[in-house]
Amino acid sequence: MLDPKESIKNMSGYSVPMFEDDWNIKIDSNENNYGPSPKVFEALSKCNIKNISFYPFYGELTEKIAEYYSIEAKNVKVTNGADEAIQSIIQTYLDNGQALLTVVPSFDMPIIYTHIQNGKVIKVPFVEKWKFPIEDFLSKLEEDSDKIKVIYLASPNNPTGNLISEEDLKKILDKSDNKVVLIDETYANYSETTFKNYINTYDNVFIVRSFSKDFALAGMRLGCIISNEANIVNLKKVVSPFSVNAYAVVAGMAALNDISYFNKVRKEIFDTKKELASFLSDLGGIVYNSYANFLLVDFKSKAEFVYKKLKKQNILVKLFKNGSILENFIRITIPTKEGFQNIKQALEICKNDIDDYLT
Repeated sequence: MLDPKESIKNMSGYSVPMFEDDWNIKIDSNENNYGPSPKVFEALSKCNIKNISFYPFYGELTEKIAEYYSIEAKNVKVTNGADEAIQSIIQTYLDNGQALLTVVPSFDMPIIYTHIQNGKVIKVPFVEKWKFPIEDFLSKLEEDSDKIKVIYLASPNNPTGNLISEEDLKKILDKSDNKVVLIDETYANYSETTFKNYINTYDNVFIVRSFSKDFALAGMRLGCIISNEANIVNLKKVVSPFSVNAYAVVAGMAALNDISYFNKVRKEIFDTKKELASFLSDLGGIVYNSYANFLLVDFKSKAEFVYKKLKKQNILVKLFKNGSILENFIRITIPTKEGFQNIKQALEICKNDIDDYLT
């Protein structure tokens, strides 16, 4: 057997299912259950041999993204999802032995990409659920300043749903000279907050955006990096030249040409989130405030009971186990209104059982 390089030899990869489960409602991965704008399907139906036989062009999409975010095209690099965006930033700036600083729990992929680069990972755990641990973070940033090259911040954070405040971000930036500050805004369209304007005042800020959670293009794999022009030039040295396929370009353009559709969907998601939070709280779950398109709920020792009751009705949610700080938490993507009614029905059938277990 041929061993891989030492930095990944004992590392676990990010596990994904190989085959589609039998499900009625899939709300375990934070995809947008409403689906993309009808204009996306219309645009894709008009694709022709050019979209398949020739390499894609990114100019129009880059300009459209820049227009949407009120920035310049020179500040945008399209990527194969937010994953490639994060990976390419780490590959571009983090060298052997240097470290990435992040809070935990958060998105796992930056940690995996850092290990692949033979880098170190410095983790700052949440102390108060789920308030960004700014003092501990700053302390670690100062203590390991010589090692740290990349700072990863997700706002809103997955899976906790919290935001980092502008005040806290500025404190971090003030101590981050010559360090990459990577701000993952995958869920930012649900929080209506962004730090994209910071690229004009800090040359070390990188914003990552995705089309998966808001525009419902998860299957297309489309994202982008927003940063200053010099950083974008350097990133282009690392990102594969044609990593975003032509169909994703077409779908992304169509989605951005129908912002009114997303605004309508977002309002419905906000409304359903309030109803779902109230319902789950009435069942005895501890529902944490979320600025994303999901809820994180602590069902304590009976989380698996709730999880199995939903799964029996082919409703898939994310159950956290393995003794982590999220033990017995369930993360639930906000479903459609119809999906919410199905969840209510599935859990109300056994409401007395849940009451008995949770009280």
